[in-house]
Amino acid sequence: MVQKKAFLNIYVSSYPFECGSQNISFAPRAEEIEACTNENVRRQKLYVWKLLELAVGDLSGMDLNSLNLRKDENGKWQSDKIYISLSHSGNVVAAAVSDSSVGLDIEFFNEKKFGKSLANRIATESEKSFFAKERAFSERVCALWTRKESEFKRKGEKIFRPFFTGALSSPCRTFLLKCNHESYVLSVSGESVSKSSFVTPFDNVVVFEEIK
Repeated sequence: MVQKKAFLNIYVSSYPFECGSQNISFAPRAEEIEACTNENVRRQKLYVWKLLELAVGDLSGMDLNSLNLRKDENGKWQSDKIYISLSHSGNVVAAAVSDSSVGLDIEFFNEKKFGKSLANRIATESEKSFFAKERAFSERVCALWTRKESEFKRKGEKIFRPFFTGALSSPCRTFLLKCNHESYVLSVSGESVSKSSFVTPFDNVVVFEEIK
């Protein structure tokens, strides 16, 4: 690793945002975006990559083209120099860069989606105590879901099976974000999670509070 000091930087923004040219110089990602037939998903993929460019560019002596990025057998982006994770939902994109393995997930908070039915499908008996803590039930379900998905992404597994993905014992932090009167829940999992810091380069997202 080029960076000796532990770090985990989380960049988050609503989109679109001013990023100069919308061209992607990294050919594999450009081809991936070009092949996307869903316009909304295409824009998410474009802007989350532009956000990653900012995140990597803020690291001393680095830029995206120097990372030797490639996908592993499970479709996760890999580099010899740093670890990255990307996520997008609704109108918000997020990118994490770290000195150690990292997984990131963000979800638009929809109270109906994150109800009892989903809770029963994803929570083990030991995890159900998480719902009893002082907070809205659906918000807790969303938090558990994002914790599980961030841990799944950190481990680089092929198939996401939330019931079998431990969430409460993993090194993970969860946050409630606000953007344009909408709520989002973001979880980040990683060995350097205690060093995690947020960057909102366009000041359009507010990190409202941590969900514990």
